[in-house]
Amino acid sequence: MKLLADLHVHSRASLDGRSSVEALIETARARGLSAITVSDHDLCTPLPDCKDLFLIPGVEITSANGHILGLFLDAPIDFAALGKFPPPAQAIAAIHACGGLAVLAHPFAPQKLGPEEIARLGFDAIETANARAMLKSGANEKARQLSQKLSLPGTGGSDAHCAKELGGCVTEFSCEPSPAALKEALKAGSCRAVEVRACKWVWKGLSKIRREQSCGTVLSRCKALCYFAACIARDVTYKGELPCPL
Repeated sequence: MKLLADLHVHSRASLDGRSSVEALIETARARGLSAITVSDHDLCTPLPDCKDLFLIPGVEITSANGHILGLFLDAPIDFAALGKFPPPAQAIAAIHACGGLAVLAHPFAPQKLGPEEIARLGFDAIETANARAMLKSGANEKARQLSQKLSLPGTGGSDAHCAKELGGCVTEFSCEPSPAALKEALKAGSCRAVEVRACKWVWKGLSKIRREQSCGTVLSRCKALCYFAACIARDVTYKGELPCPL
């Protein structure tokens, strides 16, 4: 059975997220997704019961060397014990201790780890299709090449920070419709990452403003407004073609 899952989604529990879990669920249903992973920044967001959509417990840990997704968690990460900006090895160990799979998120947007270190750390997969990374030329392609070189499965996720972004990139599975089957398929590499459409720059700009409203200074908020204006200009002047939406 073909199942589409967005394995990288943020709710407004993240400082830069702008949609509730309920809004994400509604949009996921409308876009024909079978599953989403709510992977808020350094936070395991509690998830409601949902009968017609698989809500996969997850997290995006901000390690000392980039972002690491924890998917299919059996228990929340103990961030008090893990601490802020942990070394990647500790973040991966914490994910595995909670029964999850550790995925290197958007490794070339920006690049934080070299291929040799990535191979040594024990990741379970690499995110090779990220809708926000699509805005950085070649980032997803480099991630695909890296996953092939290291013989690691590739995953797809929108990195959505609002419901409108949901489904920008997805992971396509052919398996039985259950979280356990999805997890086993990912471990076995029985899935493929799919680019659907790129994030809009303006959505990134709005996320930046949201974050600075939550924890920024006056100066950082002014910089966020300038960044937002630049994002609008990029969207208006962009002439390339993007993949078709779902």
